Amino acid sequence: MQVWQGNLVAPDVAGLVVALAHLGGAGDLPTLMGPPHATLEVKGTVKLEKVEQFLDELRMRSRSRTITLGLARNAGGNDGAAALSQLLELYSQKGRAGVFHPHDGVDCYVIPPSRLAQRLLKTARLVAPPQIVHLLPPDVPPKELLLAMVYRRDW
Repeated sequence: MQVWQGNLVAPDVAGLVVALAHLGGAGDLPTLMGPPHATLEVKGTVKLEKVEQFLDELRMRSRSRTITLGLARNAGGNDGAAALSQLLELYSQKGRAGVFHPHDGVDCYVIPPSRLAQRLLKTARLVAPPQIVHLLPPDVPPKELLLAMVYRRDW
């Protein structure tokens, strides 16, 4: 179910309109993302391995920060579909994730379909209430991106 829609702008890719569905975590995704129809700018990329290390350390050592997951899909017609395909190809081929900061203290990692995305979704299914586990995909669907929002629990 869509909980937020806005614009995502990334270097070397045309801007696109994305619709975001909440997958897991205690955070209120619309609040974390900002006002509807906001434009969020990907500031750069980081290797997927580094994101995975960071999230593993966060899970094992941090009591103050947590993660909420969202699934982003194109909501902007044919132009958006082409931009999303370009972004997926760019991140997948280079093994990278995009990074943006919708608010101070909130980091968002834009993760293409990958082993990391599968791990995050598997963990989400393990901790989800039994009545909603069937709603969580085992992998990021084709032509979609996983968003991992990292923030302080008291944010």
